[in-house]
Amino acid sequence: MSAILDWLYDLEAIDVSIEREEDVKRLDLSSCDIESLPDDFGKLTSLYSLNLADNKLTTLPDSLEALKNLGFIDLRNNAFQKVPSVLYTMALKSLNLSFNQLKRVENFPYMIRVLNLSNNEIGDIGSEIGGLLELRSLNLSQNHIHSIDSGIVHLVNLEILNLEGNYLKSVPNIASIPNLTQLNLSENMLDQLPDFSQSVLERLDISTNQFTYLRFSGMEDLEELILDDNPLEDLQLEVEFAPYLNTFFADGCALEVFPELEAKKYITTLSLSGNQICDLPDTLALFEQLEILDVDDNEIIFLPKIFDKLTHLKKLYVKGNPLAESEIRYILSFDLEYCDLVDLSHVEIAEATPQDIKAMNKLLEQLFALERDFEYDESKHTKAFELLVSSASATIIVAKYQGLVVGLSTMQELISTASGGVSGVIEDVVVQKSYRRLGVGSRIIDYMTKIAMDKEYKRLQLVADKKNTKALHFYMKKGWKTTNLQAMHYLF
Repeated sequence: MSAILDWLYDLEAIDVSIEREEDVKRLDLSSCDIESLPDDFGKLTSLYSLNLADNKLTTLPDSLEALKNLGFIDLRNNAFQKVPSVLYTMALKSLNLSFNQLKRVENFPYMIRVLNLSNNEIGDIGSEIGGLLELRSLNLSQNHIHSIDSGIVHLVNLEILNLEGNYLKSVPNIASIPNLTQLNLSENMLDQLPDFSQSVLERLDISTNQFTYLRFSGMEDLEELILDDNPLEDLQLEVEFAPYLNTFFADGCALEVFPELEAKKYITTLSLSGNQICDLPDTLALFEQLEILDVDDNEIIFLPKIFDKLTHLKKLYVKGNPLAESEIRYILSFDLEYCDLVDLSHVEIAEATPQDIKAMNKLLEQLFALERDFEYDESKHTKAFELLVSSASATIIVAKYQGLVVGLSTMQELISTASGGVSGVIEDVVVQKSYRRLGVGSRIIDYMTKIAMDKEYKRLQLVADKKNTKALHFYMKKGWKTTNLQAMHYLF
């Protein structure tokens, strides 16, 4: 048995069935408290993937040069102060040296495709970076970089470049890198950008810099733009800019006017919180695919009456605006998945009155859209609610927020031979979509349970659509259990 295999057995890194060095093809030696590798590590000639993350390595043995098949090596979170020279001689495709103590960029395999040098102490990027012509992804984030050599523009195959969290005041003309699709320049000291109008960028993040003026045009492939936390005094978006844009962030930019976004058709996420915007334009109605709108902490008093046209809108953030009371009620009338105006401390649960019937019908329409055994019929449901409200053997409760009915449940008495007394049958449990997953349904069930206990019911029972898995999971979390009974009905 060889010494290197014995060493790996001791670390429990390989199975005892392995008897030859050439049988070792993948190794995970992460978090093994390793300070150095054995000199004969190069005998593992079939090795193609090596994970040495989270150790105490400062050097690598020269014998690694013999690992001609090694394509992937992870050296993150060790104690390297310089790049081991042996790496330059290897045919690596992917190298992770993040979270070390590197000061310079040097000695890298010229065929490397993925290079992660984030969270080091690199001060500048010199001309040697321009020789890595096969590079596809380069991560230099969270370093001390003040300057980048113009040779970086020669990385013609580079697709992803991350320079987040450095000290850059300017960058070379990286817009000329022909295949660059993702660029992160956030958390630097930039106040000017290259002209990206002809680039193929799909994602651009320039948040937390010092831009006071930005003008964008072209960028036909752009899908995501992040401008957060820049002191913008002027933002110009040309008419033809980014026709397929789907995500736009400009939080904390001191904007006074809603951006003139022409790429309306495909936008799904629009975030403009922490600005000084007073009005939302009627043209917001044209953002027909919009799913998330965040305009928290602006100066909005009145809203355009177009939210009924935003049929895909799921989440709305409008807190921190001096909204008129009528605007709050307007927003809360829409069936959203989430709205941050909802304050559950103000949701009240009480027994329903005849005045609540019209609103309860609206909720029942949502419920019957899920339960395929029934069809919504307003006249029938109105009659049923009238009977329930007036019945001494029935309980009907509603959850209200600022006077709006946002939840509903009914319960009727049943003499149970199995229980030897009165039991309760709960039906029509429904919560408006905007208030789901916020605890309203749970409070409704708890309220009904307390009423049943006060009335000394022997048990409670309910039925739910067997394909409504969310509802079934909710009831089981509340302590309800399934039975062997199959619900049936007979219609006249």
